[in-house]
Amino acid sequence: MSSVGKRLKEEINRLGLKSNKFSELVKVSSRTQSLYENDHRKPDSGYFQIASELGIDVHYVLTGERTTLVESSTGEPPAGDALLSTLELIRKYTETAINLRKQQLEKKD
Repeated sequence: MSSVGKRLKEEINRLGLKSNKFSELVKVSSRTQSLYENDHRKPDSGYFQIASELGIDVHYVLTGERTTLVESSTGEPPAGDALLSTLELIRKYTETAINLRKQQLEKKD
């Protein structure tokens, strides 16, 4: 099964972008982007929000399941229950990442 990092890289490639250009667009360093793509760090919700605005299928990146959402001809993002589900998934992912980080820090003490 593929990882979050591998699916993220796949989505960046689907958009026809290179990782270093994408990192500029989402406002992280090339090094941080590499850490995300290699599953050494987890992106936060702000990162995923920008990535979604750029066309990344965040639901796919997080779950491995493609969404059936398609932007309208005006370029507006999709709305409704599917969008809310994706935003809820991002919230849960971020919460889990924070909790995991706290546990790692507690183990070091």
